[in-house]
Amino acid sequence: MARRIRLTLFARLLLVMLILIPAAWFGAAWLNEEDPIESLRRWLGQDEPVVMVEEQPSQAEAEQPAMPQPAAPSADADSLRQANAALRRQIEELREELRFKNRLVEELRHEADSLKKRIWQLENE
Repeated sequence: MARRIRLTLFARLLLVMLILIPAAWFGAAWLNEEDPIESLRRWLGQDEPVVMVEEQPSQAEAEQPAMPQPAAPSADADSLRQANAALRRQIEELREELRFKNRLVEELRHEADSLKKRIWQLENE
């Protein structure tokens, strides 16, 4: 005779929720005329659709010779370098600003702690 598995009420609740919550999620997405899988990906933060990449090139691609990529004009490269330098300067400025604000926050925390101690001392006198 097979033994019956005994579960607590909480364990039964968890098992029901494991089935009920995903079913409700998919049902709500379906009723809202959305793709349930896509809404789940959005909720998990995977906004970009998954693209499957072929391992083997197709027959049409295999027959065509590879075309060399044209070199980027030097004007584009110079503008990219200037934009890169400007962004690096901006990053350094923001890092310095962050360091300053972190120091300010630490000072304010110390000041708040000292004021709390002072208030406690005044209340207990």
